[in-house]
Amino acid sequence: MKYSLTECQFAALLHDIGKFGQRTRVKSDLSEEEIEVTPLYKDLYHTHLHSGYTSRFFQQVLGKQDELELLTSLHHKQEEDLFAKIIKKADQLASAIDRSDEAFDHEENNKKGNFIQARLFSVFEEVDFGKKRMSAQLPLSTIDDLGYPKQDYTEKNVESSALEYENLYNEFIQEVKKDCYKQDIDPLILNRMYALCYKYLTTIPASTYEGHKTNVSLFDHSKLTAAIAGCLYLNQAQDDHFYMYEFDVSGIQSFIYRIVEGDSTKPGIAKALRGRSIMVNLLTESIAYAILNEFNLHASNIIFNSGGGGTILLPWGEDVPSRVSKVEKNIKEKIRDLFAGNITFVSALVDLNGEELESFKVDKALELKTKLEEAKSRKDKELMGPDFFFEKPQYQNTCEMCGAIAEHKRCPTCKLIEKISDFYIRHSQFQIIYDFEKTKRGLDALDDFQIIDLGFVNLILSEEKGTSFLQYYPYIDSINDSFMGNVRCVANLVPKKEGQSLNFEKIVHTLIPVHENMGDQKLGILKMDVDNLGAVFAFGMKRTTGDKWLQRSLSKYLTLSRMLEIFFGKHLKDICIDVSKDQDPDICSQTDNKDMFYINYSGGDDLVVIGPAYGIIYLAKKIEECFKAYVNNENITISGGIYIQGSKEPIRFGVQRADDMLELSKAQPSKNHISLLECSLSFQEYTAALQKVEQYKKWIDEGVWSRTNVYNLMLLINDRSYSQYIRSIPLIQYSLYRNIDKKYNENRLVILRDFSKIKDDQTLKEMILILKLTIMFTRK
Repeated sequence: MKYSLTECQFAALLHDIGKFGQRTRVKSDLSEEEIEVTPLYKDLYHTHLHSGYTSRFFQQVLGKQDELELLTSLHHKQEEDLFAKIIKKADQLASAIDRSDEAFDHEENNKKGNFIQARLFSVFEEVDFGKKRMSAQLPLSTIDDLGYPKQDYTEKNVESSALEYENLYNEFIQEVKKDCYKQDIDPLILNRMYALCYKYLTTIPASTYEGHKTNVSLFDHSKLTAAIAGCLYLNQAQDDHFYMYEFDVSGIQSFIYRIVEGDSTKPGIAKALRGRSIMVNLLTESIAYAILNEFNLHASNIIFNSGGGGTILLPWGEDVPSRVSKVEKNIKEKIRDLFAGNITFVSALVDLNGEELESFKVDKALELKTKLEEAKSRKDKELMGPDFFFEKPQYQNTCEMCGAIAEHKRCPTCKLIEKISDFYIRHSQFQIIYDFEKTKRGLDALDDFQIIDLGFVNLILSEEKGTSFLQYYPYIDSINDSFMGNVRCVANLVPKKEGQSLNFEKIVHTLIPVHENMGDQKLGILKMDVDNLGAVFAFGMKRTTGDKWLQRSLSKYLTLSRMLEIFFGKHLKDICIDVSKDQDPDICSQTDNKDMFYINYSGGDDLVVIGPAYGIIYLAKKIEECFKAYVNNENITISGGIYIQGSKEPIRFGVQRADDMLELSKAQPSKNHISLLECSLSFQEYTAALQKVEQYKKWIDEGVWSRTNVYNLMLLINDRSYSQYIRSIPLIQYSLYRNIDKKYNENRLVILRDFSKIKDDQTLKEMILILKLTIMFTRK
C-alpha cells in the first residue's frame, strides 16, 4: 500500500474533522472542488457536506493538497482505492448507531441550523436500570475548561452557536498550523494531532442532524475510527474481523501496601504509598503500549485503560495470539525480576467480526471476561517451565521500606518508587515517554528528567515540551496537559509546604490546629468507588428498535469511560481544594497549594484519599454530592468507607479497614452508602447525621451541655442492642435533666426527641455515630 500505517491512522483520526469547521458557518460555503468529494443523491443534491470541509482542513490548515487528502475526504463515496475503503469501513463500524444521521447533512436540511445549535448530551443519561435520570448537556469548551454537564443548559440561536464553534475552531487551527502544517505524517505528528483532538473535540457531538440526543463526542468517534482503521490496514482490508485483547494486573493491593512502618521509614510512608500506586499505573500503561508496539499500532487502539488493566483492539490474524504471547512472556519475566513475583498479569483474547464490534455485543464481552478469569487460575504457567528454579538470595539484608531481601537499605524497586514519587511531587504537568528500544535518544538535551527501567521498557519522565527528542518515541503520555500523545487526567495532588510534600504526621499535627474547628488530631482514610460499574457497562446502555433490545455502540462506552476518568482525574482535585478551604480558611498559610488532602490514588472509578479526619468526613459528603451532580442519574451511584486512626498507627492497616468499611457500604441493598465507625448510612442519612453533629457541637461550644455529658451518654448506649438500649432510657432522661440547665429546656427537648427516634439497631448505631463524631470534633 502506498501509505503507511501511521498515515492511515492519522487520516482516520481526521476523517470527520470537517464537522468542526462546518459548524462555524450558518450557511455552507463549499467551493466546487470541495463539494466534489461529497456524494450526490439522485442527481438532486449533495449529502455529507462535512466531507468537503474535511478536504478544506487538509488543504488550508495542514497544507496538504494531495492524494491522502482526497482519499480521506472521499470516505462517503464509493471508491475502489484500498486506502479509501479502509477509512470508509472504519467510519461505518465506529458510527454504528449514528450511521444514518449523516445522510441528513445536505444544504436544504442545513438551512435550519439545528446541527449547529445541538450540544453534546451527557452519556450518563443513557444508563437506565429504572431509576430517575435527567438530561444534561456539555457546553463547548476545551478539555482544560470542561465543567459539569448542565441540566439547565439554554440552547442559543444559530448565529450565537456558530460563533461559539468559530471561537473554539480558531484556537484549534492556530495550534495545528503551528505544529502540524506541511509536516510529514510520522508518529510525532500523529501524537501531536491526537492530543489536540482530545483537547478540542471532547465536548463536540459526533453527529447532530436527526434531532436525537447525541452522546458520543467527536473525539471518541474519531479515536475509534483510527483504531479500527489501523487494524483493517494490517489486514489489508481483506476481512473485518478483529481481536479484542484484555489484561488484568494482579497483586496490586498487596504491592501498594507492602510497607514496613518504623521510626526510620515513617517520614517517607506517604511518599512510598503514593509512589507505589503510581508505579502500578505506569506498569499498566507500559503493558498496553508493549502490546501495541508489537503491531506498530497507535495509542488510539487502547479502548479502555485503568490502574489495574486494559482493553485493546488488535487486528485479526492467525499469528496474532502467538505474537501477543511472546511479548507477554518477556514482560512477565522482567516484572517477575523487578517485583519478585508480587505483581503479575493475565490476559485473554476473543475474536469478533465487524457486527459484533460495532454493537460491542454482551456475549463477546462476557466471553472475554470468562477467559480472563480462567487465566487467573493458571497465572505464570509459561514461566514455570522445566528450567524454572528459585535462586538462592545473594544478600542477607532486608529493605527497610518493604522488607524485601536487598543489598543495601533500600531495594532497587523502592529506589525506583522514590524517584517516581519525587518527580510527581515536583511536577503537575509532564510527559511519560515509553522507550521500548531503550536507546535513550535525545535525552542529552533535557535538563530535568527521570529514567525508570522496568526491564522491558524505559520510562522517561520529562516536563520538556520541545519536540526534537520526541520524534524517536511513538508512545507518549501527557499528564494533565494536552501536549502530545495520549492525554491522561491524573489527580496529582498532595499537601505541599515550601515545595515539599507533607508526610502523614505533619498533615495531622500541622493541618489540624488545636482549636475547636478541626477537632481531634487524627488521620482519616477514605476509599470510594462507583457502584455496579460492571453492570453499567454491560447492561446499562440499551436502545430499542421496535421491540428488539440492542446494545449501544462501542463509541458510547468510550465516552462513558472518558467522562468517569475526567471526574476522578480532573474534578477530584478541585473538590479536595474546595473542601480544604471550607474546613480551614487559613489553609493558604498552611500549604503552598491550598490543599490538606493526600490523593493516594484516583483512577477510572475509584479513589483513596488520606487527610485530617475532620476534613475527610466532609470530603466524602462533598465527593458524593459532586458525583451526583456530575452524572445526573440515580442509576449511577458511588459508595465509600472511612477509617479514622492516629498518625502513628500503620497506614496499611488503616487502608485495609477503610476497604472493610467500603465493603460494608456495598453490602447494603441499595448501595450508595458511606460507612465509618462500624455504621453504614445512605448519603442522605449521612448528611442529616453531620447536621446533627454540628448542632450538638454548637451547643457544647455555647455551654448548653458538656462534652463530658455527651461522652457519658455515648458510653451508656455504645455496643448495645436495641433491646438493651430500651432499658437505658430512664438513665438517659435522668442524665439530660441533671446536666442541662432548665434555661436550655428547649434544647433538652430536642435531644430527647432525637433519642426517641431510635427504633431499631440501625438507628441506635446512627445515634452512637453522631455522639462519637461530636466528641471527636470538640476535642482540643
